Amino acid sequence: MRYNVKHLQIYLFFLCLLAFFSCKQSKRPDVSAVNVNIRVQRFDQDMLTLRPKGPEAADAALQQKYANFYTDYTQRIVGNGRYSGPQILSLLYNDQAYTDLNHDADSVFKNFSPIEQELTQTFKYIKYYYPKIKVPRFISFVSGFEVQTPIGDDYMGIGMDMFLGKDSRFYKAIVKNVPMYLSRRFSS
Repeated sequence: MRYNVKHLQIYLFFLCLLAFFSCKQSKRPDVSAVNVNIRVQRFDQDMLTLRPKGPEAADAALQQKYANFYTDYTQRIVGNGRYSGPQILSLLYNDQAYTDLNHDADSVFKNFSPIEQELTQTFKYIKYYYPKIKVPRFISFVSGFEVQTPIGDDYMGIGMDMFLGKDSRFYKAIVKNVPMYLSRRFSS
């Protein structure tokens, strides 16, 4: 019996070695010719830039520029369908906590270039393997900790308030809604 166990161990050892050396890292494909260029649209900045024009004008401009995303934002992400777009904007514009959250998100995400480069590289690989796939628009926003990454028919959202870094002053305040072990993962 002891003889069989020893042989089994030797076979297992060589099987592991064989598996280890046969699983070579294949080279990544050359995706330099794949034409993808991701730019993140800054809904958060556009919304605040339009604030002086008032909720009605901001609603019209945001609806025109962001279409499906804006409807989802006002009806599903920060709203629930009971209020109109201008009413939602008015509430958000007058909420100091929301303004402070936008300010913090903007200070953490001053430059989206590194994120855009990573997304571009990622989607080049996706397009390489799935050439018919439609690359979505990427839109940054602040939701007041409601949604992290919504996906619509033609967009993917980036909820910046969910990626402020583990030391954000807001995460300690929302511990009743989001447990601390989860909020520690909200890193940029």
